[in-house]
Amino acid sequence: MPKRWWPIAAVGVAVAGAELFGGFGWRVGVVTYAVLTVPVVVLLLGMGRTQVVVDDDGLHAEGRTLPATDIAGATVLDAPLTRLRLGPRADPRAVVVARGFVRTSVEIAPLDERGVPYWLVSTRRPDELVAALGEAVRRARD
Repeated sequence: MPKRWWPIAAVGVAVAGAELFGGFGWRVGVVTYAVLTVPVVVLLLGMGRTQVVVDDDGLHAEGRTLPATDIAGATVLDAPLTRLRLGPRADPRAVVVARGFVRTSVEIAPLDERGVPYWLVSTRRPDELVAALGEAVRRARD
């Protein structure tokens, strides 16, 4: 998650809090800022918590798993191609693990494309993800 979101959120909470508790005592101000700050912090932390794990079992993302034995290949997508795969060239049957602030992604093709045509996983380190997937596939097939 971009670090610039934290000061933006802080300014938003400060302005909203001032609007809501204006004219009341300091206790109302404390409660108002607490009520506004807690969900904003939880939201910002939650947005940056998406984990993608590659191990001997395969690719794990967003509570789903693509077994290493079912991976046909993986392709690095730059920012324009990622945008196309998230928009006009997207398949609604695909598994998408995307964060809007991460511009690059990896498209993973399963061996059997009838159910899920591809997995699209956004990552700041696409080359490392492709290498890890290749290693997992190699170990699974040995």
